[in-house]
Amino acid sequence: MYSAMHSTTDKTIRKALIKQLDNTYDSNHATAIISEFSLSNTGTRADVAVINGILHGYELKGDLDTLARLPGQIDGYNAVFDKITIVVGKKHLLHTVQAIPDWWGVMLAKNISNNGEPLLIELRPPSQNIYQDIKTVVRLLWRNELVEILKKEMLYKNKASSTKDELINILISNINAIKVKNYVRQYLISRNQP
Repeated sequence: MYSAMHSTTDKTIRKALIKQLDNTYDSNHATAIISEFSLSNTGTRADVAVINGILHGYELKGDLDTLARLPGQIDGYNAVFDKITIVVGKKHLLHTVQAIPDWWGVMLAKNISNNGEPLLIELRPPSQNIYQDIKTVVRLLWRNELVEILKKEMLYKNKASSTKDELINILISNINAIKVKNYVRQYLISRNQP
């Protein structure tokens, strides 16, 4: 039985994770750390996203959370992120590890202090996601950002009436995925700088 006193929560895990990420990427202006990051049209939000040379998503599951939404969250994360880590309290560790892909990273949030801040212990580092969907990644951009990219690449030919999906299709059919993902990361970072 987990008492509230010894349980990890989304709030305490998030605070500890963001503190750790801030220390890791201290004053790196080419990195954005974003809470509640919307995963375009997947219907999912990443609890925390780190955007720099890659898109890295973090899903948080405290001891007081349920795992009911995890299967849908897995699909959303897989479509968007280069790497994914789940940060989980001890109560859900076994079931979580059984439910997630084996290439997801796993961190244990262990409540060992009286101040309520859990210690984060990496149990398995994340590997590269081979299921990422470039179209879903590009949907993270706003329409005006797509237009700017197409203009830079000289692919925008008076497409004012084009839908966002039409612009996405023009972009991904004419530019390789690596370059497209670089654009996406650049725009997301600049959008989230103070």
